[in-house]
Formats: sequence, structure tokens, C-alpha cells
Amino acid sequence: MTECLTAKSKIQATFNEVAELASQKNEKVLKQETVNKFLDKILELQNHLTERTNKINHINTKFQEISWLRDIDADSLTIIRKILDLSKLWHNKLIKHYVNLNWARKDYATEAMRKFKIEIDDLKERNQDLEDLFFNLPADIEFTQRIEKLSK
Repeated sequence: MTECLTAKSKIQATFNEVAELASQKNEKVLKQETVNKFLDKILELQNHLTERTNKINHINTKFQEISWLRDIDADSLTIIRKILDLSKLWHNKLIKHYVNLNWARKDYATEAMRKFKIEIDDLKERNQDLEDLFFNLPADIEFTQRIEKLSK
């Protein structure tokens, strides 16, 4: 009788395993779901990069607008200095973010990564332009003298 119970429990366990396997989705569907989730993550990454790129572009535009301003007072120069300092910190964070996402640059978000990097580079360049325009060049006596001669 014990053998009968053991055989019956083995048969029941096998039945349970087969029933579980039979009720699972087919492999093709599972693979498709996995691919879809992967593609969704790539789209999510691309959207994230596009959003960040747009924010950087917005700040780059603001920097360009500031570069055209004239008759800047001392308080405004102080604020510009703070903007530049914060922008440098932000640029460093963006570069680290770009490096951490380097794996995506080659295969998954090539165009979004390219645009992101261009805007990061533009941010650095515009930051340097503002620093030169408002702080470095006015402190350069030779430059200031030449500008005075040209304006006469």
C-alpha cells in the first residue's frame, strides 16, 4: 500500500509539473514580451535624453541672450558669476551622466546621445564665452584699450 501511495504522489507531482508547464505562455510570446520590454526601455532612455537635451538647449539660449546684454551693473555681474559657477557644476554632472550612458551610444540611442553630447559641449562653450565676455576680457588692459580705439 505504501508503494501505491508513493507511486500516486509521484504521479500527482508529475501531473502538477506538466500542468504548470502546459499553462505557461508559449516561448515565442515570452520572447516577444521580453523584446517589447527592452524596446520600451530604449524609448524611455531616448525620451529621457531628449528631455535633458531640451533643458540644456534652453539654458544655452538663455546664455546667448545674456551675452548680448550691455551696461551690466555690479549686482548683475555677481549673479552672472554665480550662474557660471553653477553651470560648471551642472556641466560636470552632465558629462558624468553621458559617460555612464556610453553603452547606449553605440547601439540603442545613437541619435539622442549625439544630440545630448552636442548640447553639453555647447553649454561649456557658452559658459566660457560669458566668462570671457564679462570677466576675462574686461580685465585685459590691452584688449580694453583696443576696444576703446575701435569705438572712437
